[in-house]
Amino acid sequence: MSARPGNPVDIVMAVHNRPDWAMRALAAVERHTPEPYRLIVVDDASDRYTKQRLEGWAADRSGINPLLVRTADSPLGYTRAVNTGLSAADPS
Repeated sequence: MSARPGNPVDIVMAVHNRPDWAMRALAAVERHTPEPYRLIVVDDASDRYTKQRLEGWAADRSGINPLLVRTADSPLGYTRAVNTGLSAADPS
């Protein structure tokens, strides 16, 4: 299935700590993904520093309509974190 022209594509990325890697991955998505898209970042119970970096990134990206989703206090793991992001995606 492909996206309809003009309709944003939702991209889900799970993050658990590793803020430098996460920032590089987010920058790569921005650099290589044509708009319109919405980037759904699932913070899978990261440490405080990672949360701050993700919050700062999201605050600076209003043009791409980022969505930062937080999970429980303990990590869910990759599959459950991504499923959490998918549940926040636009079904249309």
